Amino acid sequence: MIYSHIYLFLLFIFTSILNIISTTHLYPIMAIGVIYYIFSVLLHQKEYYKLWWSICSFLIFEISFGFPIFSIVLLSYFIHTIVVPYLSINLSINKSNYLFTILIFYIVFIIFMTLFYSLTQDLLSQLLINYFIDIIILMVIS
Repeated sequence: MIYSHIYLFLLFIFTSILNIISTTHLYPIMAIGVIYYIFSVLLHQKEYYKLWWSICSFLIFEISFGFPIFSIVLLSYFIHTIVVPYLSINLSINKSNYLFTILIFYIVFIIFMTLFYSLTQDLLSQLLINYFIDIIILMVIS
């Protein structure tokens, strides 16, 4: 995957427009798993100056869904530094497997969302569909 500034800027524009439009008019397609995957890859490669676009995408998501500012950024950092390495060591799974990392992110994100919203079957089905949409997007991009 190419992580140039132009590519990250275009992804930022795409996810921002997608989050703004889909939360008000359509089915809420979040694409937050794609943003998390790019965030974790850039953290792993220690390209901190490129993290700006991922953090801005998280901020647009947080504002459009009503979460506290920088909560998803902190959640993503926590997952990348603590949860994924711990589970990859104990379960013998490669940390670079994007299916695994995005699944872990969505599981922790479901726990996080239950703090703000009530856990319903509709919410779980939305997040499951968003997980599969993110996997399809990453398969096309990769």
